[in-house]
Amino acid sequence: MDLVRNPIVPGDFVLAKLKGYPSWPAMVVFPETLPEQVACARHCAASHAVKFYPDCDFAWVETAQIQLIRARLLEKPNLVNKRKKLQQGYKAAHQAL
Repeated sequence: MDLVRNPIVPGDFVLAKLKGYPSWPAMVVFPETLPEQVACARHCAASHAVKFYPDCDFAWVETAQIQLIRARLLEKPNLVNKRKKLQQGYKAAHQAL
């Protein structure tokens, strides 16, 4: 997979993993842009605010569960046998580039 490891900053496109879900395309956002109930949610210091595609759901995700992705992975992801919603997420993230 076309993944890279660098410092994570708002505006980065990432694969973010929440318990019970596969790694999902998302964008790191500034905490100030989070809905109030998400912004106030308990989270550790080593976490980032993300917006998931395609539904624009927000969450805090631990840094260890985030991987930066390059634009070309969003252009041609390997989506064989992946959920339809996940396929839509990759497509929406690519369009947001």
